[in-house]
Amino acid sequence: MKQEEDHRDELISTIMKFRKKVGEQNEEIQDLKDQVLRYQEELTGHKSEENNMASIVSQMQVNVNRTFAESVERQVSAIEVEFARKQMGYLKQFLPDNFTKAGGEHHESAYVYNFSFFFYPTFQGDNDAVVLNVLFPRLSAKAKLLTKLMAERFPGVPGGTRREHVTKSHKAEQWAHSARIAHTMSALIATCGQFESALGNISLEDLSRLAQLQPEMTSQERVIDGYLELLRQARLDAETSLENMDKVVTYFQNVLSVNVSADSYDTCAWLRNVFQQIITGIAWCKVNNQRISFFLKPGQEGCDVAELIKTIGDELVQCEQLAIRAGKRVPTEKQLKLTPQTNDDIQSAIHHLGRLASILHETCGIASVQININPELDGFDSTRVKEMIHGEVEKANGSITLEKTFDPISKYLWTLREALSNIFKALETGSMEIDPKEKGFPPVLERAHLRKQAAAEAEGLRWQLEKKDMEILELKKTIKSRLDDISNYKLRLDMAEARIESAGKQDNVKVQHLEAKIEQLVADNKKKQIEFDETMDALQKELKECERENSELKQIAKNFSRKTLLDNIQRIESRAVTSPVQATSPVGLALGREEAALLEQQLTESRESLRRATLEIISLKAELSMAQNRNGVMRLPDMVCGPETLKAKENDAILEGISKEVDQLKRDEFKYMVFIPNPSRPRHLQEQDRTQFEKERDAYNYQVSTVRARLHQYWKEMCPGQPFPTLFDLSSIKKVPKVRDVRYGSEAFKDICNRWGIKA
Repeated sequence: MKQEEDHRDELISTIMKFRKKVGEQNEEIQDLKDQVLRYQEELTGHKSEENNMASIVSQMQVNVNRTFAESVERQVSAIEVEFARKQMGYLKQFLPDNFTKAGGEHHESAYVYNFSFFFYPTFQGDNDAVVLNVLFPRLSAKAKLLTKLMAERFPGVPGGTRREHVTKSHKAEQWAHSARIAHTMSALIATCGQFESALGNISLEDLSRLAQLQPEMTSQERVIDGYLELLRQARLDAETSLENMDKVVTYFQNVLSVNVSADSYDTCAWLRNVFQQIITGIAWCKVNNQRISFFLKPGQEGCDVAELIKTIGDELVQCEQLAIRAGKRVPTEKQLKLTPQTNDDIQSAIHHLGRLASILHETCGIASVQININPELDGFDSTRVKEMIHGEVEKANGSITLEKTFDPISKYLWTLREALSNIFKALETGSMEIDPKEKGFPPVLERAHLRKQAAAEAEGLRWQLEKKDMEILELKKTIKSRLDDISNYKLRLDMAEARIESAGKQDNVKVQHLEAKIEQLVADNKKKQIEFDETMDALQKELKECERENSELKQIAKNFSRKTLLDNIQRIESRAVTSPVQATSPVGLALGREEAALLEQQLTESRESLRRATLEIISLKAELSMAQNRNGVMRLPDMVCGPETLKAKENDAILEGISKEVDQLKRDEFKYMVFIPNPSRPRHLQEQDRTQFEKERDAYNYQVSTVRARLHQYWKEMCPGQPFPTLFDLSSIKKVPKVRDVRYGSEAFKDICNRWGIKA
């Protein structure tokens, strides 16, 4: 038994290998047949639009240097480069105007702009806004590229799909997968178009709110990049899951419904994209509908499933025509204001088309799996196909009987056709058309303008900070120098204190010796003072005695001289009366001369005695002062007195302030003596200068009168009741000398030239 089981397992594995090999050989045979058909059509010169891509692919396969992977990489890189340049253009709008100038100004501007990042932390939001303005058109371009590359990767064949493409190979499954990707990418393109047009009309607050979602949106873009990378590696086929791609579309649709209003985006462009989405969805339904027809066994063309397939095909053709006609009815020069009914019809058409496409796709998926398990099958009975369709309809609509399996599908088709018909009628009547609105300033450029202003303000702040930094450096240098000076002074102080401490011990002996000497000198001074006082008392007594004797002698001399002179005069007169003719007696004259000589001698002696006494008094006073100077340190007086110390009292702040103002007014006096016009200036400007000069002169005269009033007030406060000194009398104001009007060619002009020796 065990050997038989092993043998059976070997046979099963061998059969599976042969089946796999047969499937691969069938696919190769289909590829070769399809290529033969393409070559034949190229030879006949009849190529349809659907086969253009196939011929292009065949030419690329012939050329070794240009493979499909290189083409994918090149086209993706072209998109990245294009939108990188667009992003650079947005970033230039944020930079200062002098950033691109020649020379070194752009470095300074870049520094200022980097500096503005510090003051304006919202720059991260600006960067997100710029990325968003580039992300949506770039994502739309990548979606279009993915659709185009999938058509190139899995091109159709001349004559359309055949039964062997469905039952013997995976060709039809690949075409259905490509059609599904095209439909999903059309939905993504429509959503990105809404975002792209809305970003030019929304407010700054809405833009800031969307900019916060930029990291999440970038991560969604990387999902599409992953599918492009799988396509470049030839790993994107029917077995690749598209769940993440559907999640990307759903995410952007949810963000759009929450953050963007219906009035913000271009409805005309959105309608065109929606109709393109519906057309691609119908194409996907057509591919799966044709696959279901080939899953039926040959000879069952009259069954209910075949009739359903035919009905679906006819309805899809009508819906496709309605979508194409409605897309052509969308105006290009006017705007559309969609009504709620039209919006509901659009959403209903998209929803029911998605339901129908999902049922057909899942049905084909189940049939494909079952037919791949048994490659010998050539199809299924209509009952089995109907059961497959019934299972998928129940998933979408709930429990339903097998007999009513086709009713929901018919309902989807009827609803889809009615919705498209309503949309077409609304567009045809033109009831939703309105005049186009003026496009406002894009919010991202408005934010760029605000950041330029912020950069200009930051530049001013930078200069102020640099100035403050220089001041701080100067202050630091000053503080450092002051600290060095303080340290030097401290060092000197410590050294001086050390020297004082060392010298204090050595000077103690000297101090004691000096103190003893001072005490001895003080004692000697006291003795000399006593002797001096005694000597002064004796001299004062002698002086008084001499003065008394001198006064007595003067009185005696006066009395004696008067008596003698009186006697002599009387004697002379008596002699003259008695003998007038006789000459004067020589004896009397001799006696008068002797008395006069004696009196003069006494007077001279008295003057000499007085002079000697005065000199002696002066000498004694000098000795007394010298003795007092040697009597130790002199004490300062307890009270301030004397003319020298009155200088402090003479200083008066008010008077000094008035004096300074008077000095300043004296210096400014000559400026307002006379107006000298500037001949180089026009006449009306000279008149303006003269008016300005007169205003300044009036202000000067007002200051003079103010100082005069303050000086009078000060005199009244300091010297009340006394007349104002004539020295400070300012009543007489100097008259402004009249200057003659000197003009060229006048007599005054000639006199001045002759005086200075100038040839006019």
